[in-house]
Amino acid sequence: MIRRSNHALWALLLVVFCTTGCWDKREIDDQQFVIALGIDKNKNAGQKSENNPERYRITYVTPSLSKATKDAGEDASERFIQVLTGETITGVTKKAIAYYLVPLSYEHVKVIIVGQELAEDKELFKETLDYLSRNPEFSRAIPIFITSQTAEGVLNTKIEGDSLRSRWIIRDRVSTGIPDELIVDLGQIFPEMSQHEGTTLITRIGTEEKSFKVSGAAVISEYLFQDWLDSQEVKMITWLRGKNSKGYISLLYKDVYVPYEVSNLSCKITSASFKNHLTIEAEIHTEGDVAEYILPSLQVDQKGEIITEKWIEDVEKELEKKIENDLVDIIKKIQREYKTDIFGFDDKLKLKYPGVWKEIKDDYKEIFSQAQIKVKVDLSIRRIGMTF
Repeated sequence: MIRRSNHALWALLLVVFCTTGCWDKREIDDQQFVIALGIDKNKNAGQKSENNPERYRITYVTPSLSKATKDAGEDASERFIQVLTGETITGVTKKAIAYYLVPLSYEHVKVIIVGQELAEDKELFKETLDYLSRNPEFSRAIPIFITSQTAEGVLNTKIEGDSLRSRWIIRDRVSTGIPDELIVDLGQIFPEMSQHEGTTLITRIGTEEKSFKVSGAAVISEYLFQDWLDSQEVKMITWLRGKNSKGYISLLYKDVYVPYEVSNLSCKITSASFKNHLTIEAEIHTEGDVAEYILPSLQVDQKGEIITEKWIEDVEKELEKKIENDLVDIIKKIQREYKTDIFGFDDKLKLKYPGVWKEIKDDYKEIFSQAQIKVKVDLSIRRIGMTF
């Protein structure tokens, strides 16, 4: 019995030894890692022709491996930037391989930036999205941004006192402080655009005084750039989507600013009907904290207590009122100017009110632009920070 067990053990070890290993191993020196990718429409891009095929202008940011060694000098560059043009992204990639003399690896890409001019060209933008979605090396967790400048210009910006590592690992939301509503990755926009006729939001990035600025977003509809939204408008859209955890909103209450930090948030449709026009009622439930607050001496009650239940209730009501007003403003703006549902109401209607959805789905875009939408906010303050 013991001999049989030993034979079985040796057989198992032999199988493990023969079937494990990195058979497709590629040495670091045999590939070029791309850590940031910028895609622009080439300035000379026009009508397709044999004489003018350079439609794309792509910026590759790659790390300097020598910088990571102890022998690297102080003047050693942390990164290399190469800009190439071509008729297709695949064609530009071939040029890049010829330049670097090794295959490109996109497995470590930390950010993708698209230029506004490219997003205004429906054909180029769809081709770009198609390439990114088909290439298995691009992780669905890669953040994607759009810029009113050029992707090349943003990636070439020299940020004072900032290392390469901290500049591009921006998907680490804790270390960068970028709010959740401003992190949009490939895994989010691909299904959104395929299921909603090319509609999504892509966060805006730019440069300002030798620093990066992430603020607002671009409205994309029918695979075309439409317009810019500011940060507050984007915040309200994510509230309606129920995706603003760790977000923040400020209230001016009795001449003092009260910062409300969101810890939990959800949005659901409570009522929907269609009689000549679509009527939707929704509720947003949110919990959060007041991180700081300076109290005037007049607000200390007779018992000497600074924070009272009434004070908390008053602040909650004022926050609810402010948020509801902001929600009404952004809903009306999107209905009036873009006539497209970027809030995700259609997905909620499909699941919870299939009968209503069946009536409106064939002409939803036009019906949505005329819909009456009411939103009620239920806000709770759970914790109060130190006050002075």
